[in-house]
Amino acid sequence: MPFSLHVSRVALILASALAAYPAFSATLSYPGASPCNGTLQACIEAADPGDVIELAFDTTNAEALDIRKSVTLRPATGRTPTVTSAMAYATDENIDVTIRSLNFAGNVLGLLGVGGGNLRLQVTDNTFPDSQGTKIEVRTTTAGEQYGSISAIIEGNRLGIRGISDSCADGVSVALYQAGEARSDVVIRNNEITANDLDQCGAILVYQAAGGLDLTVDRNRVQGSMFNNGIELRTLGGNTQAGIYNNLVYGQSGNRGGPGALVVYAMGISDVTAHLINNTVAHNRTGMWVGARTDEGAQLQGSMRNNIAAFNTLYALSYQSDLAPGFVESHNLIHGNGELESPLPPDPFRRTGNPAFINPAAGDYRLSPSSDAINRGQNSALPASFTLDLASASRIIGSSIDIGAYEYPLVITPTPSPAAVTAVPTLGQWALLALGSLMALWGMRRLSRRHY
Repeated sequence: MPFSLHVSRVALILASALAAYPAFSATLSYPGASPCNGTLQACIEAADPGDVIELAFDTTNAEALDIRKSVTLRPATGRTPTVTSAMAYATDENIDVTIRSLNFAGNVLGLLGVGGGNLRLQVTDNTFPDSQGTKIEVRTTTAGEQYGSISAIIEGNRLGIRGISDSCADGVSVALYQAGEARSDVVIRNNEITANDLDQCGAILVYQAAGGLDLTVDRNRVQGSMFNNGIELRTLGGNTQAGIYNNLVYGQSGNRGGPGALVVYAMGISDVTAHLINNTVAHNRTGMWVGARTDEGAQLQGSMRNNIAAFNTLYALSYQSDLAPGFVESHNLIHGNGELESPLPPDPFRRTGNPAFINPAAGDYRLSPSSDAINRGQNSALPASFTLDLASASRIIGSSIDIGAYEYPLVITPTPSPAAVTAVPTLGQWALLALGSLMALWGMRRLSRRHY
C-alpha cells in the first residue's frame, strides 16, 4: 500500500473516532451562566457533545430530560440535586451518556432506536425512591431494520420498586427486542434493590429476543417480599453469554410464571451460555431455576457452581438435565430447603451442612466461622478477573474459595485428625535425643579411626 494512501486511511479512522465520541469536554454549571441560565433541558441542548453538566441545586428539578448527545450529568461539589426523569436516546448517531450520583424522583431510560447509532450509557451511584414503576430501563425500540448496539453499565445504584395495581414493573429492566449490528454489552453490578408486591415481576430482568448480548450480573443485593423473580435472564432469540456472580437474593415469595430467586430460561430459537457462580439464595420461596424449551429449538449450556441455596420454603435448585443437557451443576451447598423439585445428578462435592449465616433476620448473610461453605468451592469456577465478593472483600482467602456470595475474611485451617497428630517431645526428651545423637557421632568417629 502506498504510504500516502495508508496515511489517508489512518486519518479517516481517527476522524471517525473523534466524531463518534468526543475526547475533549467543558464543564458547565446549572443553574449558571448562559446557556445554562434557563431550563436544564436548554442547558443540555446547548452543550457541546462530551460536555459535563454539574447540577448546583438542592431541590427537585421537575423536567423530563431528553438527552440525544454525549453528555455527563453529575452533582456540583457539596450539592444534592434531585432529577425527575432522564431519557438517553440514540438513533442515527453514537451517543455516550453518563448519569452519576443523583437523586431521582422518577426513572432513567436508555433507548436505542432505528438508524444505526450506538448507545453507551452509564447509570452509576444514583438513588431512586421506593415507589411504583421501573427505575432503570435500557432497551431497543420494537420496530425497524437498522440498529446499532447498546453498551450499558448499571452500577452502585440504590432503589426500591413496588407493584402497580393489576400490573407490575421490574426494578432494573434490559430488553433487546431488535438485533444490533454488533453485540451489545451490559453490566449490572453492585446495586441494592428492595422489591415488594411485584406479582409476576422482579428486581432485575434481562430479556433478549434477537442479536448478540454479553451480560454480567455481579455483586447485586436483592431483598423484599412477594416478588416473582430476583434476577431473571429470559431469552426468546439471539445469542447470549451471561455470567451471574456473587449476588444475594432473599425474601422472594411469588410463585407465578417460572419463579425463583435466580432464573435462567431459554425459549424460542435462542442460544444461551450462562454461568451462575458464587451466589447466595436464602429464605425465598424458590431458589434457582434453570430451564430451556428444547422443543422450540432453544439451547442452554453453562454451569451452576459454588452457590448456597438454603432455607427456601419450596425448593433449592431446579435443574432439569433433560431440558438443559449442556448444563453442569457442582460444588453447591444445599441446606434446610422444603424439597428438591427434581432430583439432582450425583455430585461428590455437594455440601449439605449449615451455612451458618451471621444474622439472616437482620439481612446479614455473611458466613460465621462454623459455616460448611468455607473453603469448599471450586476455585476455577469464578473467572479470575472477578476478585471481590459481595462485601467488596478479596476472594480467595484460605485454601479454596468459599461457597456463596461472601468470602469468610479469615483463614481457617482444618483441625487434623488424631491419627495424623505427631507427638512432640518434652524438654527432657529433647535433651535425651541430643545426648544420644552426640554419643552416636562420637562412636562413629572412634570406629572410623580404628578402621584406618
